[in-house]
Amino acid sequence: MRAYKRVLFLGLLLSLILFSALAAPYLNGFSSTEASTISRMVPITQTSNQPGASFVEISIPTTNSGPNAIAAGPNHTFWFTEFNISRIGEYTPFNMSYPFHEYQVPEENAVPATITFDNSTGKVWFTDQKNGAGSVWMFDRTRPLSTAFTQYNTSIMGSVPVQVMVDGQGNVWFTELVGNKLGKLNYPSYSLTEYSLPTSNAGPAEIAFQTGPQGQLLVWVTETYADKVARLDTSTNKFKEYVSPNGIHAPVGIVVDDNGTVWVSEHGGSFIVSLDTTTSSFTKYPTSLPSNYDISAPATLNLDNNGRLWFVEHFLNRVGRLDPASRTIDEFNIPTSASGTLLAYSLQSALDQNGDFYFTEFYANKIGMLFSNATSPVTLETPRTQILGLVAGQTATLELPISNKLAAPLHVGLGVSSSFTRTGVTSSKQASVNPAQISLGPHANGTTILSVTPGLLASSGLYSVSLSASDGNASSIGILFIKVSQSLAGIVITYLPVIAIISAIVVGGAYLYARRRPGQCSTPSPRANLQQLPGSPTRLVVLVAASLLLTRLATSLLPVAQIPAYVNAKCPGLPPPSPSFNGGVAGLDYGEILDIAAIAFFVLVLLLAFRKWRNDRKADKNKL
Repeated sequence: MRAYKRVLFLGLLLSLILFSALAAPYLNGFSSTEASTISRMVPITQTSNQPGASFVEISIPTTNSGPNAIAAGPNHTFWFTEFNISRIGEYTPFNMSYPFHEYQVPEENAVPATITFDNSTGKVWFTDQKNGAGSVWMFDRTRPLSTAFTQYNTSIMGSVPVQVMVDGQGNVWFTELVGNKLGKLNYPSYSLTEYSLPTSNAGPAEIAFQTGPQGQLLVWVTETYADKVARLDTSTNKFKEYVSPNGIHAPVGIVVDDNGTVWVSEHGGSFIVSLDTTTSSFTKYPTSLPSNYDISAPATLNLDNNGRLWFVEHFLNRVGRLDPASRTIDEFNIPTSASGTLLAYSLQSALDQNGDFYFTEFYANKIGMLFSNATSPVTLETPRTQILGLVAGQTATLELPISNKLAAPLHVGLGVSSSFTRTGVTSSKQASVNPAQISLGPHANGTTILSVTPGLLASSGLYSVSLSASDGNASSIGILFIKVSQSLAGIVITYLPVIAIISAIVVGGAYLYARRRPGQCSTPSPRANLQQLPGSPTRLVVLVAASLLLTRLATSLLPVAQIPAYVNAKCPGLPPPSPSFNGGVAGLDYGEILDIAAIAFFVLVLLLAFRKWRNDRKADKNKL
């Protein structure tokens, strides 16, 4: 009997330790997925025009044209696609008498998506996403209109080309979203070459060029469905893919700066992400968060001469500008807005020679522009070079200065987002700010307290926290980087399934060994062994079903990430949700399911062993 007691005591003790390790983080409000209580920016009502931010918005003559993408040409001319009416347009801001010209694509139901201008030849190129077809068009305005358009089809129908660009040799490159290829029209014949992406159904979206170490052309591609970034080396015609350990969700925009750093926008999240190709490491820069969605959905990136990145945030209805040198983001509310719609949606934006930012407003039927010298009236300072070191579960508190640059009083709302979660939505227990609102006098300064606590389950790595200060018209965001070391509890929970399953096997094996010791009882036949197992088959089925039910209930009570499928559904020209996408809400966290199922299995083995021991004990007493 003592052997049974030792086995049961050790098993129950290990079970209690494992359950305590698993329960502690959740009882303290931490989760490896999203948080249920979030620390958003306090909404501030706009009371004046945006100080320091100057927008210009011009309505397109044809109603409901669906301006989708815009590209800069020479002499301060811009070309744009009209997604809804099968046209491309030319916009010359300084031509006050007639700034717009529109050209009908000579194909029924053509769907112009993105556009680019070839400065070496003066030709305009654009992609066509017509249903059931796939093509790239060239428009040569020096020809008569009847022959100005030339169409180049892809090798398969319905390939859905997204972005088009022209390299320094005059070759035309484009992505094929459904075709899963990178296409190239070879100058000067424009014969077609296609390169298949190494990952199937990767969803190639946008591209960027870089000069390689041997002077060769490197073509970078965002793989929207695969959550990867790929690079084609044209000297070998081979791809190399980069995968972030923390994930980059629905990457779309991509550029390469002068230092060779690759920058990517997460259209399925709220981050601008940098990739250091020498170390294959990714760093996330969180934007602020909208009040009615879980993500800001930044799209195409533009890099200016000062190394700053410009982008439109679809669900924030803002223009964002990231300065990596100062670790700051400025955001400016686009004047045109309306509840429930994305009036300022822009697939592709552009910078002119002055650095001014141009973008389309799909739902408002406008072209917008923000001057390059736009500034936020609020200044928020975070450590620019410091990287904070924390152990998961440890708290750090920082006092940060806020300044009002205006000669008038200013009321500021504060909010937090971070890379602790995949959307940027952050639990108030992971990061919070106090006070959440502050009033500043003219040219006055103030402070706020930022508290950061990486979740107890956070794995080791570099994380980022953004603190946003907004007056309702513009926002200033300071970004803090945190190097997190995994806690002992986190390590235990990481290997919890293996520990629990091995423990269950050890306990079960010890039990069977104890039962079969000589002198305890006669050796039964295999059939008798089956008959002596505690409980009927029905009871075992009920126990297993109950364990699975409790597992599902437990995980459903845990915070679950909201991944809005509508981010793509409302963005014409961008990749639709992946065929494997689960409809908008991230399913159960299968890591947690495995943890709980392993424990359930372990407890079930203990229960069976205990019941058998109890029955044997009763039988021994009856013999006496």
